[in-house]
Amino acid sequence: MANKGEIIEEGGFSYYAEKINGNTKYVCCKKRKSKKCPVRSTKTLDEPIQFTVSSHRHALDFYNDDVRRFRRELIAAAEKNLYPTNEIYATVSKSHLEDVRIQLPYAVISTVMRQHQKEAVDELPELPTYKDFAEFFERNENLCFMRYADKKYVIVSNLENDALLIGDPEFSKSGQCDTIHISSTANILPDFNGTRLLTFILGQDGHYAFPVGIILWTKVARDACTEILNQVKERLFPNVNITKIYVDFDLKLFVEEVFPESDVRGTFNNYCHILFHEALSNNDLRLRIPEHEEFLKKCFSLILLPSNKIKEGFEEISNSLSVETKAQLTNFINYFNRVWIEGVTPTSMSLYEKKPMISLWRSLTKSKITLPQFLSKVAIYYTDHYWDLLHSAEFLIEEQLDLYPPLENEGEIIEEGGFSYYAEKINGNTKYVCCKKRKSKKCPVRSTKTLDEPIQFTVSSHRHALDFYNDDVRRFRRELIAAAEKNLYPTNEIYATVSKSHLEDVRIQLPYAVISTVMRQHQKEAVDELPELPTYKDFAEFFERNENLCFMRYADKKYVIVSNLENDALLIGDPEFSKSGQCDTIHISSTANILPDFNGTRLLTFILGQDGHYAFPVGIILWTKVARDACTEILNQVKERLFPNVNITKIYVDFDLKLFVEEVFPESDVRGTFNNYCHILFHEALSNNDLRLRIPEHEEFLKKCFSLILLPSNKIKEGFEEISNSLSVETKAQLTNFINYFNRVWIEGVTPTSMSLYEKKPMISLWRSLTKSKITLPQFLSKVAIYYTDHYWDLLHSAEFLIEEQLDLYPPLENEGVEEAIDNDLEEVYENIQYANYEMEEDFIRGNDNEGNDEDEFIILEIPSTNCEICITGPRQMINTKNLPTSKSERVSWDYEVP
Repeated sequence: MANKGEIIEEGGFSYYAEKINGNTKYVCCKKRKSKKCPVRSTKTLDEPIQFTVSSHRHALDFYNDDVRRFRRELIAAAEKNLYPTNEIYATVSKSHLEDVRIQLPYAVISTVMRQHQKEAVDELPELPTYKDFAEFFERNENLCFMRYADKKYVIVSNLENDALLIGDPEFSKSGQCDTIHISSTANILPDFNGTRLLTFILGQDGHYAFPVGIILWTKVARDACTEILNQVKERLFPNVNITKIYVDFDLKLFVEEVFPESDVRGTFNNYCHILFHEALSNNDLRLRIPEHEEFLKKCFSLILLPSNKIKEGFEEISNSLSVETKAQLTNFINYFNRVWIEGVTPTSMSLYEKKPMISLWRSLTKSKITLPQFLSKVAIYYTDHYWDLLHSAEFLIEEQLDLYPPLENEGEIIEEGGFSYYAEKINGNTKYVCCKKRKSKKCPVRSTKTLDEPIQFTVSSHRHALDFYNDDVRRFRRELIAAAEKNLYPTNEIYATVSKSHLEDVRIQLPYAVISTVMRQHQKEAVDELPELPTYKDFAEFFERNENLCFMRYADKKYVIVSNLENDALLIGDPEFSKSGQCDTIHISSTANILPDFNGTRLLTFILGQDGHYAFPVGIILWTKVARDACTEILNQVKERLFPNVNITKIYVDFDLKLFVEEVFPESDVRGTFNNYCHILFHEALSNNDLRLRIPEHEEFLKKCFSLILLPSNKIKEGFEEISNSLSVETKAQLTNFINYFNRVWIEGVTPTSMSLYEKKPMISLWRSLTKSKITLPQFLSKVAIYYTDHYWDLLHSAEFLIEEQLDLYPPLENEGVEEAIDNDLEEVYENIQYANYEMEEDFIRGNDNEGNDEDEFIILEIPSTNCEICITGPRQMINTKNLPTSKSERVSWDYEVP
């Protein structure tokens, strides 16, 4: 096409004419290669080109000396610091005028700063051993890489090549740290110097723990352990009085040697895991045999007993086994006696902390839970105040564990402060007491009483403190519970509404934090008491009754609607969204992966409404039978009840439902989705015995088939023939079935016109460009599929995606001029991108007949300056159907033929 190389100078920038259509020239920035500038626009006759300086990647060429100096200082600081770039910008900008900062805001320079930071790290020499690593970063000139804040550095210390310590000594200087946690893992290891173990060190400040250091090991020997732990003590916790240390049993001996003044304890979690893995590696102990599993659970519980009860307890549970089982478990019993009873010793094992745990091992094992449940639940409960947590009402209600052991002196009662207490234990002049209503009210209060001193307690700690409230507070409480039973609002909203009619003094005595659990419990009980509704028809009829509408109300005068089509389909939706008047696009997508056990549901269809760059769930359809009549009828209900009097201009829908949506919404532009098309082809490939995805030529062929849908409709058939004919004779014979399937279902059935996702954007050679990227099929599906939206081309061209994904998207121009001179000081460093062949015929670029004066105009939208939220965090994530079934037998059977 003539004049393709024409250069247009305007506004201080140079543009190439990519194409000329009548009086309109489609232009791109001349520095699209050297500066990776994404700007494209149009120029009609003598009208100016619409552009924004900030859109041009090389706009800095026009900045004055002050801005240039500011930019150089920012880049230099980024290369010498690993601070977050926003902190670097904030620090450097203090020495520059506000006018300079306005011309070069953080949003413009942040990507360049991060790139220079990354390059500075990439240019570091290879450091193959711990010794090399420590020596390099201990040099003064390299300390900048270890600085993470002003005058704060990460330290590095090594023990030859046996161990490497990396840590932050600043935490201990706060003076708040008296407890540390040390735990190791071999599950996540860096490929560095043959690392075999990672040990994490955390410092506890109040109820919070913070990472202080990490040790990498290649050899965990006695001398290495003692030496590196001495470095931890001297360099991470200098002059700090560590009163308590929680550590894995593997390192406990060495930690006790280095921290003799500290109370060193093993951890419940580590103890359970050691026993669990010993059980897995012990051929005699079979976890699938109930008696074996129960025995192991009781062994877990032993560590919670006082030290003088552990050996006795183990003998008791061993002797309680049947003769046959005891013979089977002889090796494990010998292991436990040898390693734990005689080796570690009960004194070093016990986690009993002056709390009535004597019969806890019996209590825990009464709960009917599997071994994995036990590990996952009980292990996370253990903390320094494990017993208190286990006794709290929340855990008791949820887990229903029988945790209250009988008390030796249960008859002794102490009355004080309006409450009654039992004396659980007496030690000299000290009585350990618990609330008398610990069972009836699930009250968790425990304390001590020494001689005649009062018991320390807080009324709000007592679960039954409401017994002392006055009539106004009691009435407020009753109203809150009654409202919770009749509404499924969030309980904080119910509280806020009801509290408006009560005095502030009443609200202070009964705050939301105290009553919230009770309100949620009553809400749950109200739902649990609803009758069983086995079918869609029963469900719809029940919730359409006036007396049950309260359960469908989610805000003031706002209700969820329910509508059924006999027992074939059920629609649940929210008509309020469309009333905002902002919705002109909807997304409809289905999945068979997550199905409720209700009326034989075989498919879920999600409906989302788009408002600007955001998408919101509007409705859901449950299906047992997806037949033509049912589809048409339920979609009519969607149109009438969820989107009444709304002009829906565009609908994105799975190809399975596209025909029915077009019938119900004839005035809308109904399109299939790239994501659904790829999944259909992908599963056809998996179920097709001829197409083998592990054969590179087969995989490449399928990837090209994916890309076909992005072409103009009159190029799809030609493109498919081209990629089919490019196959070798042998490969084409192997793929005959798949080629016939694609021709029959897509080319002849769906038709290219209905398939094409080409949207007035230069996508004619995209299928060649995408397939040049060296990515595997799963990567292609996971990355490219989620990018497709109404403005897919714009997103794919944006600089952020080019840098991250390195896709070849810029086609070359026929008569492109000579390369521009590049100012080395201002050059932005990006990897080169190879350009694909680009051919565009005039008759392929045409407007939509419904767009009036724009009928023949080809419009390229300005590229958004930020990532569009709908593409990355919007409906594609909300309705994406991951982990689809991989065989035909697992897929939903339809009552009509679909691709």
